[in-house]
Amino acid sequence: MDYFEVFGLPRLLGIDTLVLEKTFHNLSRKYHPDYFTTASPSEKTRAVRMTALLNDAYRTLRNPVRRVEYLLSLYGFKPDSSKVPQALLMEVFEINERLEEVKLEELPSKKPTRCGHRSKKNGSGSIRNSSGRRSNGMN
Repeated sequence: MDYFEVFGLPRLLGIDTLVLEKTFHNLSRKYHPDYFTTASPSEKTRAVRMTALLNDAYRTLRNPVRRVEYLLSLYGFKPDSSKVPQALLMEVFEINERLEEVKLEELPSKKPTRCGHRSKKNGSGSIRNSSGRRSNGMN
């Protein structure tokens, strides 16, 4: 099980860190060794291993640079004796985040205007309905 699977997250550079944090806290409570004091030795061992895995996974995924390095390692890129400059890793991370933002911005609006047509923003920032007419949102 990889670190992304532990938290039910997709293998992406840009993850929802709020979901990561919330899931980490929920799983940490669930597997905390203090809750397994009367459990069988095998259950205690499992709880300790899961707690260690959760901590390692959380530390790795919450840090953007470590996340990039880990994700690359999942796809077979092994670090050698030379290190990738941190600035380059951060730049790759930021580019991927911006790509995701652009993809979201390009999705057509599903919000109909009052006349029932979908509105679209043109390059000037004004809104035009599906027939091409300018709308001020009052139509």
